[in-house]
Amino acid sequence: MNRTRIQAVAGAALVAAVATGCGSDSSDGAGAGQQKAGDQAVQQVDSAIQQATQSSPVTFSLEKADLTDQSKQTLATIAKAMQGNPVRLKVETHGGYANADMSKTLSQQRAQAISTELEQAGVTKDRIETDPKGNEKAQGSQALATQFSATS
Repeated sequence: MNRTRIQAVAGAALVAAVATGCGSDSSDGAGAGQQKAGDQAVQQVDSAIQQATQSSPVTFSLEKADLTDQSKQTLATIAKAMQGNPVRLKVETHGGYANADMSKTLSQQRAQAISTELEQAGVTKDRIETDPKGNEKAQGSQALATQFSATS
């Protein structure tokens, strides 16, 4: 009889340990909830970026790194969407020159202009990742547009 009770208690303890993960896994209820909240924040910011850039893309004039007033407004909208959450922003810029060195330099200048504008709008530098592509992914008129993505 005692043996049956011990086996029942041990079995119940095993089921409880498996069900709770013994607390040794970082994906417990609180961790999973935090991850889900982080994912939701990324989705919300990404959605705001897509809406802002569809109606008013951040573009540059040919061979220039100056932001237009319209692009500055779009960046202010993106910065506002990033307030109150830890979401990071990846900014991909292009240069458009056939010459790789010239294109890389222009792409870096464009990335810096965007980063500076976002910082002035309240986004801390550590939340902005610039990825100046030069002429690796886009050339000509395609290189005038900037791509944004939210990350955690």
